[in-house]
Amino acid sequence: MDSEKSSTHATLKLFTVSCLKDLKMRYVAAYLLASLGGNANPSASDLEKIIGSVGIEAEADKIKKIISELKGKNLEDLIKEGIQ
Repeated sequence: MDSEKSSTHATLKLFTVSCLKDLKMRYVAAYLLASLGGNANPSASDLEKIIGSVGIEAEADKIKKIISELKGKNLEDLIKEGIQ
């Protein structure tokens, strides 16, 4: 059982995406959720709705930053780059 936990923990570390150190994962997660939902170019309003749905007040500057960094980029390619 302990080896099972260790291998799971190690696997999770491999899939950590380091996008922007000053952004919390919630903004990246909201962008990914919107994209997975079929929205190829999520807007600030889309991200605010997603983040707000869990009771968190979104920071406009961070939303603007994540959109500017990810807009038009292939998310699957970015994730692959983060794994390597």
